[in-house]
Amino acid sequence: GELPVRYLGVPLVSIKLGQKDCQALIESIMQRVKAWASNYLSFSGQLQLILATLVSIQVFRCRTFILPVSMVKKCESILRSFLWFGLGWEIVTKKESMWVRWCDMVLLKDKSFWAVKITAASSWCWRNVLRLMECLARNLVYSIGDGRATALWLDPWINGEALITKYGTRVANDVDISLHAKVSAVIANRQWAWLRNSWDLWEIDTLVQRICIEEGPNAIHWGSKGKTFSCKAAWQGVRHILPKVAVDIVWFPDCIPKHSFYFWLTFHHAHRTTDKLRTYGVVADNQCMFRYGGLESIDHLFFGCKFTTGV
Repeated sequence: GELPVRYLGVPLVSIKLGQKDCQALIESIMQRVKAWASNYLSFSGQLQLILATLVSIQVFRCRTFILPVSMVKKCESILRSFLWFGLGWEIVTKKESMWVRWCDMVLLKDKSFWAVKITAASSWCWRNVLRLMECLARNLVYSIGDGRATALWLDPWINGEALITKYGTRVANDVDISLHAKVSAVIANRQWAWLRNSWDLWEIDTLVQRICIEEGPNAIHWGSKGKTFSCKAAWQGVRHILPKVAVDIVWFPDCIPKHSFYFWLTFHHAHRTTDKLRTYGVVADNQCMFRYGGLESIDHLFFGCKFTTGV
């Protein structure tokens, strides 16, 4: 025969593996992920499936060949998406899946996702989805078209905030529109048609005049118009970004490792100064050990202590 051939599910080739040779690995993982994605699995269940099955598929091939870096990243991306897929995003955008249909029938019971509250009967998974509701609303960007798919009072379609949250239910009574009405109720001939019966309605009308009514149905974007949800975009949206440290100042080719290590500890405020040791109950006194006055801390040792300044 001629190479490449497959033996025990592994391609046998005489040269370095390429992306084409690893396509079967991606298809094998995706086949299982698609089958599991339609099931209602808890976070621990998803994690167990990844560790027991999906990672094993990848490791089996890694024992024989060195996989290309691009394929390793592709596999990690699939596993990450399966574990951290956007539950709230799928519900809000009405994605066609068994999970969304089940949530709509059993958990939401045809109510708006934004009107659901955490109850004692809520499962651990559902509680965590609802706790992220505020974060989800901040990152959603609505494009208003015919207005039939967006709840007028309950959806956060204006600056990431629902009208009922900002103005209460009284504003719905002022304009005599049901709490379950859609945005289409205030659109006529592709123009806003708000009544101005109160100061709140005047303010709402001023806000919506800045929103352009587009052709076609409504659309929901993540972060900004034209972008969709991804695990990376969600993580960037919720994480606390710390200021970058100039690594070249600490680690460079001719550095003295001991000095660089202490410098690195300083940047991370990780030195065991007496102010920290006192909070742990190790020492009773947190005065400067050089007896030049002041409490011993990183800022004091590097900038305030007369002894260390003269060294």
